[in-house]
Order: sequence, then structure tokens, then C-alpha cells
Amino acid sequence: MPELPDVEVYRRYINDTSLDKRIESVDVTSQRILDEISEQALQRRLKDHHFVGTTRRGKHLFIETDNNGILIMHFGMTGFVQLVEKDGRLPDHTRVSFGFKDNSALAYSCTRLLGKIGWTDDIEDYIGREDLGPDAHEISLEDFTHALTHGRSSVKAALMNQGRIAGLGNVYTDEILYQMGIHPQHPGRELDEPEIDDLYKTMHRVLDVAIRHNAQPGDMPPRYLVPHRFEGEPCPRCGTEIEKVSTGGRSAYFCPQCQA
Repeated sequence: MPELPDVEVYRRYINDTSLDKRIESVDVTSQRILDEISEQALQRRLKDHHFVGTTRRGKHLFIETDNNGILIMHFGMTGFVQLVEKDGRLPDHTRVSFGFKDNSALAYSCTRLLGKIGWTDDIEDYIGREDLGPDAHEISLEDFTHALTHGRSSVKAALMNQGRIAGLGNVYTDEILYQMGIHPQHPGRELDEPEIDDLYKTMHRVLDVAIRHNAQPGDMPPRYLVPHRFEGEPCPRCGTEIEKVSTGGRSAYFCPQCQA
């Protein structure tokens, strides 16, 4: 599932490819992808307008328009965006495409139809309605500490709670905990202050590394867990077989030697 690094890569990609182009068409091939807006309303709000900027909160991408509205993209498990040049072929499973005056198009593809395209006039209002916590890349140490230590959640479940920390999912919580040597089922409230401080710094470092490598698991550093995140795969540090457990209703991959 796309997590904060993936969505940040998409945000930068849209900035580089799709801003300040006049939108001439909006084509929706699956109504299921639309969230509380009709195809006709989306077309009315975007036709003859421009995307002018982007922001992000966790896994949610916001594309600002020149008519003071904001297009919302959430990518579900399989969503991504791709600019298609003139006469190019839209990617498979394109659900919405935004055609520009220069004959290019921004395609939103989502194989499993679990993503959403929506609209808001107020990002903060939307964030409040969705109960999104502070962005993982911007959260303060104080809020981070509160998110981990209040309640009975495991550290992995606490990191993945979007109402407390927005943006982390299964993959990067596993990597953060692997880098720290913390078992995913360890109770968050049992972490001491130095551990929380180190975990906070590690989270930022892992997210920065992932963004720098375009959120491509195979391109991550060799001693990272992500490229080896499969049950039975040898740990890149000690060679012990990676194991899988469930915590907070989610799967977690870890090294039983490095994260005892």
C-alpha cells in the first residue's frame, strides 16, 4: 500500500509534470473511485482550470487548483499517478484521467479500486473529518511521544494509528523498528525517553531514505529490511530467517535475533 514516501514521490512528480496546464477534460471510467463527488461535478470544477500546487498529509495528497478548490487523492493499496504524453497509452486500470491542453494527460490508476478521488474547499476541514493526526514527517517529538505511550497498543500499532501519526503503514513501520532493534509487539508505553527520541530520529531517517530512493524497495540500502521483507528470507545483518507475526490486526515482519 502506498505510504508517506510513495505519496511524497507522487506529489513531487505532479509538481514536475502537471502544474499550470489548462485542463480540457476529466474522464472517469469507474464511479466507485469518486468520493462524495459526481463525475459531472468534478468536470465542472476542473475544466478550463489549472493545478497550481500540492500538499500532503500522511497518505493523502491534495492538489490545489486556480479556482480555490482542492482535488484529493488517496491511493488505496494499488494506486499511482502517471503523466501520459500525446498519443501515449494510458496505464492499465486508469480510473480517472485529466486531459491537458498540450494533449498530455495525468492518469490515476488503481487496480483494486480501493483508492479515492475527492474534492474539498478546505484542507483542514477535511483533515478534521478524516481524523488524521500530524504528518509523520512533521510531527513534533512531544506529539510523537504521546502517540506511542498513551494506551496499550504495541509500538507497531501505535506507529500505524493514522489518528495519531499520519502516513506510516506496514512496510515502513517494520523498517523503522528493524533499524531500532525493537520487536513489533513491544508495548509502546514501555519505551523510555531515550528510546523514543532515537525512534523519532530513526523514523525521519527511514522516511528520508525511502523518498530519496523513490520509494522503490529494491533500491533501498542493502542492510535495510524492506528488500528482504519476506517470511523465511535471511536477515541482511545476521542471516537469521525473517519471521512474521500479527499485532494490532496487522502483519509484521522482523528479525527474531536483531529484534529480540
